[in-house]
Amino acid sequence: MVFQQVKDNWIKTFIWWLMFGLLTNGIEVLSTKCKKKIPPNNHGVMPQTIIQEEVLTVGNLKGVIPVISPEYIVQFTFKLNSVNTVDPTKIWCSLIHFTEGENIGAPGTRIPGVYIHSGDATTTTGLAIHGNVPTILAYSKYDIQMNKAYDVEIRQRYVSGGLYRYSVSVDGIEEQYHNNFNATQFYDVKIYAGDPWHPVCDGTVSHLKITNFL
Repeated sequence: MVFQQVKDNWIKTFIWWLMFGLLTNGIEVLSTKCKKKIPPNNHGVMPQTIIQEEVLTVGNLKGVIPVISPEYIVQFTFKLNSVNTVDPTKIWCSLIHFTEGENIGAPGTRIPGVYIHSGDATTTTGLAIHGNVPTILAYSKYDIQMNKAYDVEIRQRYVSGGLYRYSVSVDGIEEQYHNNFNATQFYDVKIYAGDPWHPVCDGTVSHLKITNFL
């Protein structure tokens, strides 16, 4: 009987600690799961799929968008096989590049551009922001592993009073944001999966899509 009482008390204690753990640690998990079930509020605007999945190639023009709004979301997944580039004198290789026509140097040349550094396997994203050269004011780095898929989201949304918020998220985690008071529309935007100005990255891009809030 004493053994049974001790056993019952132990079970009650275990259950209490289990419930305590669920209450203290599980609320955040449940909250996260609930958040994932809430659909994004894109005001009825559907994303346009540019690529399902393909191997990156140099100068791979996938299409031209007549107008890109100051509010947009670009999403894609990429996976690298290696960081070796065709031309070892160029330290960056190209993943995707949205541009009105040129490589770099003016607003509308990187809306955005996403590249891999061939030396230390980090990425950089560039955006025409505040009307300056994009790689100066919108520059991000992330550690990249080979043969691993990464989900990237680049978005610019209106806040208020002429302010737009530009942000970059990797695997659902926001890595950086910038305030943009000089957002504008871009016209006849070319979309490259591997641009013509850089060596192409050794890998694939999939599920490339843009939500264009015109």
